[in-house]
Amino acid sequence: QEAYYKDHARKVKNEIDVPLILVGGLRSFAVAEKLIVDGVADYISMSRPFIREPDLINRWQSGDLRKAECVSDNLCFNPGLEGKGIYCVTKEREEQKRNASS
Repeated sequence: QEAYYKDHARKVKNEIDVPLILVGGLRSFAVAEKLIVDGVADYISMSRPFIREPDLINRWQSGDLRKAECVSDNLCFNPGLEGKGIYCVTKEREEQKRNASS
């Protein structure tokens, strides 16, 4: 489920007087925008989608509003634990598979 903390955010937002930043499973522009417009959050935060697609915001700004390609498998953090930096392992595997079949 996208935006899996949105129900908690609604409750918290009604109890605080500071801006609320929502994180957790956000993958589409439409959902993020709706959360802001509906007043569920003042800002949204994303992490893994930018690991997969560092240029995601530019893509959305250009009008390509397809959902982020991140599949939320958390494999991106494993290389970091090995001192190899953080990158999308799934994307790398997909590219290797494509290259092997061409």
